[in-house]
Amino acid sequence: MKMLTPSADSKMRLLVDPLGWHLRQVATLVKTSARFSSNIVVEGCGRVVSAKSVITVLGLIAETNEKICITASGTDAQEAIKAISHECLGG
Repeated sequence: MKMLTPSADSKMRLLVDPLGWHLRQVATLVKTSARFSSNIVVEGCGRVVSAKSVITVLGLIAETNEKICITASGTDAQEAIKAISHECLGG
């Protein structure tokens, strides 16, 4: 996995859905992430995975009350985090 740059932008979230992170939410995250050239990763459950792959994000098996962090680094990192925050994380 590519190392994150110190200037990376990120967004933390506590999963509150009783089902944890399910396919519809993950698919929205991956679709949104794919619009940006920045390296976007999800950190949770002790792992860091690409936010541009449904399989790797689902592989986190994030459950209710799990803290996740979505981080972007690159030329459009701020725009990516804003879009992910709005479209995938509810604000």
